Amino acid sequence: MLSRKISPVWVVMMILSGILVSGCTDMLCVDNDEDGYGDPASESCTYPGLDCDDSNEDVSPDAEEVCDNDIDDDCDGLTDEEDPACGGAGLLPDTGQSVCYSNSGEITCPSSGASFYGQDAQHDGNQPSYQDNGDGTVTDLNTGLMWQQSPDTEGDGDIDAADMLSYDAAVAGAATFNPDDRAPAIPIADGGNNPGIRNLA
Repeated sequence: MLSRKISPVWVVMMILSGILVSGCTDMLCVDNDEDGYGDPASESCTYPGLDCDDSNEDVSPDAEEVCDNDIDDDCDGLTDEEDPACGGAGLLPDTGQSVCYSNSGEITCPSSGASFYGQDAQHDGNQPSYQDNGDGTVTDLNTGLMWQQSPDTEGDGDIDAADMLSYDAAVAGAATFNPDDRAPAIPIADGGNNPGIRNLA
């Protein structure tokens, strides 16, 4: 009877091919830089999040953003001056503020190092950009938030108390939202006493 030795490499290849054929890829954690995050993301890794650069152990969702290195260190999709960690606006749209103020009123916007320097009017953020979805909603292309275009819930062209939802109706409506979605602005009334519009997101 012939006796053959099986190479350990062959055994590993057979195991891996069985895993891949069966579709059980979650058993593996591909973490080339050994920072605990994988690429692709996997529950089998120490941390299930995606490592946006699995060749650099200093880059992961847990890392701090390093300003001025042209790298998305914290894997949030924002690099250097775009990242809020570096003073950037991130995904927030610019407010359009153009006037500077002191403690007592409007002033000429101050120079760097002067009192009251660094106000909103002195920083340009992402310019507002919106998309009409054609269904009564609009999407903010900077933040991805979706909003109701008009609080005219009854569609009569007037925005008045008749458009208000009771507190119970607003809460019932909010309960049907997908938790991953952002709730639009919904008009509600405080027990019928103080009508107002609130964002239930």
